[in-house]
This record gives sequence, C-alpha cells and structure tokens, in this order.
Amino acid sequence: MSGDTAIYNLTFVAWAFQEAEFCEQQGFASQAQLSRWMKQNEATYRASLAALESHVKQHGLNDEESAIAMIQLIGNINKKVAQQARFSGKDCTRYTNSLKFY
Repeated sequence: MSGDTAIYNLTFVAWAFQEAEFCEQQGFASQAQLSRWMKQNEATYRASLAALESHVKQHGLNDEESAIAMIQLIGNINKKVAQQARFSGKDCTRYTNSLKFY
C-alpha cells in the first residue's frame, strides 16, 4: 500500500470518528457502531498505519523522528477533517449507513 493510500484510508477513519462524536452529542449511541466498524476494518487500519510508517521511514528518519512524524501526520489528518466536518442536519439514525460508505 502506498503512503497516499494509507492517508486516504486514515482520513475515512477520521471522518467516521468525527461523525460518531457529532451523533453522540445529538443523543445517538453511535460509539458502539463505530467500535464494531473499527473491529471489522482493523486489518485495513493496521495496514494503513504500517504503510504510513514505512513511507515516513523512507525519508531517512530514525525511530524517534519517525514516531513524531507519524503523530504529526495523523494529527494533521484529524485536524483537517475536524475543520471540514459539517454534520448539521445529519440524520444520525443512519450512521450505520455512513460507516458502510467509509
């Protein structure tokens, strides 16, 4: 898996978490659905993290620098999604359908 594909996959995970948080605030129990979805997609999530780590290490960073770069990259993904997320009017009763898209 390429670094770009890994970032793409991790972006969907970030969207799923943002939407779950929004729906929880609206009174819907979306965290349980998110947990099930994460378990179903754990292999892809782990493979994406591994691919991103491999991509980062290709730049000649040592282990500590690689770990810092990973934290920064994932933080940037989460920050970008949080800035773009607009769920007003979202039907949280259909959160499971959203997870199928992700």
